[in-house]
Amino acid sequence: MREGARLGFRWSSGSCGGEYETGPQQALRRGYFAFYVDETNCIGEHAVEITVDGAVAAETSFVVVNQPSVAPS
Repeated sequence: MREGARLGFRWSSGSCGGEYETGPQQALRRGYFAFYVDETNCIGEHAVEITVDGAVAAETSFVVVNQPSVAPS
């Protein structure tokens, strides 16, 4: 990625979605994003667009499943 580019992502499903964009970044060869989704409100498949300076550079998806919480005994 070139010096000064802004990295971001947008995710969406039928009921949830959001987006995030960084400020200008230093040049880099590799990187990753991690983020939290509240599974109680966002169950299902989500489409993700990975952006550079607001333009879509890649697409992927993820699935949030409803699993019961298990309290420690």
